[in-house]
Amino acid sequence: MEIYLDHNATSPPSDEHLVHLQKVLKGSYGNPSSLHAKGRKAQSLIYSTQKALAQSLGFLPQEVIFLSGGTEANNTVILGLKPQYPISSAIEHPCILKPLESLKRPINYINPTLLGIVTCEDLKSAITPETDFITLMIANNETGAIQEAKLFGDFLHKARWEDPSLVPQGLTQDHLRSLHFHVDAIQAYGKIPFTEWTSLGYDSVSLSIHKIGGVQGIGALLLRKKTSGNQILNPLLYGGPQQRNRRPGTENLLGIASFSLIHEELQKDSWWQQISQLREYRDHLWSFLEPHVHMFSPQKECLPNTLYFACKGGEDLILEMDMSQIYATAGSACSSGVQLESHVLKAMGIPKEISKHAIRLSLGLDFEEHQLKRLEKFLWGKLQKIIF
Repeated sequence: MEIYLDHNATSPPSDEHLVHLQKVLKGSYGNPSSLHAKGRKAQSLIYSTQKALAQSLGFLPQEVIFLSGGTEANNTVILGLKPQYPISSAIEHPCILKPLESLKRPINYINPTLLGIVTCEDLKSAITPETDFITLMIANNETGAIQEAKLFGDFLHKARWEDPSLVPQGLTQDHLRSLHFHVDAIQAYGKIPFTEWTSLGYDSVSLSIHKIGGVQGIGALLLRKKTSGNQILNPLLYGGPQQRNRRPGTENLLGIASFSLIHEELQKDSWWQQISQLREYRDHLWSFLEPHVHMFSPQKECLPNTLYFACKGGEDLILEMDMSQIYATAGSACSSGVQLESHVLKAMGIPKEISKHAIRLSLGLDFEEHQLKRLEKFLWGKLQKIIF
């Protein structure tokens, strides 16, 4: 019996999702740019998905752009806007950090607390009159720590439009309105209720669905028009006029259909009941492991499915788990296969001799109580070997 614990990297679609997806595509297989009935039906699927996403996140349907995934979404907003004086947390995903570095501009990196959280106050203190771009993830893909992005977004919206007394000294409302605040919500989407992380202060949001049971190869960028000042988004690709000339090429209808089905599930109480059950399993594992390992994931203010810790011989433990059909990872999937020091743990001040032993367990909705018991039994047999 296998146990898959790498859902923050990718989460397999359920059989039910694939069956529903096939039904949708059978009726909407036309090219969305074609004027005939099949093309119009495909275009209708795209628009209805844009509308649903926009309503949940406080955007307009025409502000939703579909792309190949979260990496393209984050690259698009950074390379498309080309900020001159950006602020970024030091724990962002590489698809944020690397495009920022490629601009060869001075970047103000904000380090997290010991719990891996970048605070609203630190972000406010970092803004200067030159700042034109700020980026912060909603939740970290390695530690699962939930950042204070909503708190900062709410502050930004009020300071921009409602209460000028909130504007930090040395800044103006016009400046706050002109800078761009981008959030990477890829790990938060589907794991944290919308009301707990969305904000009208976000100028752009990147999303993906393959972390929560959607297909791979599809992402979305929600880009607000009214609050990005004079900044103009230049597309990364050139070609046809699809998606208002912001992302050319025939739309990925399979991916958009999957997005639509997943988003429909997120509107149901049953989805969040499963997430609540997942949090109970995760908290149980946290309490079970915490006395014996170096825990990086906070117990609170954390994704409901993520545990990140280090133990003696962690890399060997991952191999032993793999041989027992328990599939976990050393950290970010983007660095799997290469033993690199985690930039997230380094920014948290974790010594390399500890961080090199890191293990991430990220549970999915298919995780069940009998798997929890098997996992605990397996880990209990290893605890005497893995304690630091």
